Amino acid sequence: MFEESGNATFPPEDQKPSMFRMSVTYIALIVIILAVFLDLCIIMAYVRRPRLLTAFNVHILLLTVQELLCAVLANPIVIQQNLSRNVYMTNPAHCSYQKYIEWTFGSLMLLQHDVICLDRWLALLRPSWYRTKTARFGVTATLCAFVYQQTWYLPLFVAEMMREIVPDSICRTTVALPAYQLVVRIATHFLPELFVFLSYPMLLWRVWKLRKTRFHRLKTVRRGSRIEGQQRSSTGSGSAEARNLAVIYARTASIDLPLQLMSSRRTHDELQLTLWLLILQIVFWMPPTVATVLRSINSALDQDLFNLALLLPCALLLIDPLVYLIFLKNVRNEIFGQFKGFLQVPCVRRVTMI
Repeated sequence: MFEESGNATFPPEDQKPSMFRMSVTYIALIVIILAVFLDLCIIMAYVRRPRLLTAFNVHILLLTVQELLCAVLANPIVIQQNLSRNVYMTNPAHCSYQKYIEWTFGSLMLLQHDVICLDRWLALLRPSWYRTKTARFGVTATLCAFVYQQTWYLPLFVAEMMREIVPDSICRTTVALPAYQLVVRIATHFLPELFVFLSYPMLLWRVWKLRKTRFHRLKTVRRGSRIEGQQRSSTGSGSAEARNLAVIYARTASIDLPLQLMSSRRTHDELQLTLWLLILQIVFWMPPTVATVLRSINSALDQDLFNLALLLPCALLLIDPLVYLIFLKNVRNEIFGQFKGFLQVPCVRRVTMI
C-alpha cells in the first residue's frame, strides 16, 4: 500500500480499467476475504485461550490484528481505486481517510516486522533477560512502533489536509511538504524495510552457526560418554579421568545459553517462523518499492504492472496466517478444536431430538 509521491507525474489512463487489472483486483478481493476469515480464527483462538500468549507470539497476535484492520479498512480503498480511480477524489473527508489509512497501515506492519526481528535478536543475544519478559513487553514494543510512526506522519497529514485540494488531482497523491515527506518515507518505510532485508541473512547465519555449534557439542558429549564406557568395560568401574572428562564435556555443552535456547522446540519454531515472515516480506514488498521508485523518477512503467505491484502485498494477508498456523502448533490445535466443536454440536442436537 504505497502512496504515490506528490513529486511524481503519472501518464494519463483510461477511466475504464483494463481486463487484466480487473481480473487481478477481483482475485485480490477473494484473497482478502479468505484472509479476514483466517485472521478472525487466529484472534478467537487467543481470546478463548489467553494462556497461549507468550512474549513472542503476542507479536504474531498484534500483527494479525493489524492485518485484519488493513484488510477491512485499507484494502477496499485500494481495490476500489484500481477499478475506478475517481473514487474519493471529490470528497475531502474520504480523501483524508484514505491518505491516513494507507500511510499508517503500510508502515505500521513493516515496523511490526522490525519488532519481531528485534525480539528474536534479544532472545538469541540476551536469553536470560528475555526469559523474564511477558506478553506485556510485546504490547509495549508495538505501542512504541505506533507512536514512532505517528510522530513522523501526523505533521505531514495535517499539512496535507490544510492545503487546497485541486479538483482534478489524484486523491492518493501527497503534495504537501515534499522535503519533509521524503524524510517521513525514509523513516517509516525505507529504513524499516532495510532493517528487514539486513536481518534476514544475519538471523539465518546465526541460526546456522548455532545449529553447527550445537551439533559439535552433542558430538563431543557422545564422544565423552563413549570414552567413559570404554574405560568402564576395561577397568570395571571407569577411571576418574574418564569420568571427569565426561562431566567436562556435559558442562561445556550446557553453559552456552543460546544453545540451550536453540534446543527448545518452541524457540526453534519461533525462529523458523520469523525467517519465513522476513523472506515473505522481502519477496512481496520489493516489487511495490521498486515500482514506486521507478514511477517517482518518471520511468515508463506500464500502468497495469504498476497496479499489480501495489496489489502484491495483499497476498501477505492470506499467506501470513497460513504460516502462523504451520509453526504455532498450539494455536493450530485450538482452531481445529473450535471447528470440531462446531461440527459436533449439530450431531449432538440431532441425537438428543431422536
